[in-house]
Amino acid sequence: MDKGTLQKYGAANVNRTGVVAAVTLTGEEDIISGTANTANPSFTITLPPVSEMAGRTIAIEAFLIADGQAITVQDQDESIGWTPQGLDETDDVIVLLSTGRQWLIMYTNLS
Repeated sequence: MDKGTLQKYGAANVNRTGVVAAVTLTGEEDIISGTANTANPSFTITLPPVSEMAGRTIAIEAFLIADGQAITVQDQDESIGWTPQGLDETDDVIVLLSTGRQWLIMYTNLS
């Protein structure tokens, strides 16, 4: 993972993480940018445990999707009503909020 830090309103840091292969998020990440193409084939991003993320948001964006590849976002099989989400075009975005019991989709721009 490629990690960078952005300043959020001058008070807290926002962690931006680039991914090109399967990863289970730890909760340290705020924005995840994924690339899936011939060199980096389709992969899955697994969300951190929903109970450990209550009140937190995570944004996942498809930085580059090409060659019929995709990024799947899945939970850890403990979020109420969760269905895996697919990012299969460049600039697809999903923003999630944890209630502590379920991941809510706050915004989506999926093709």
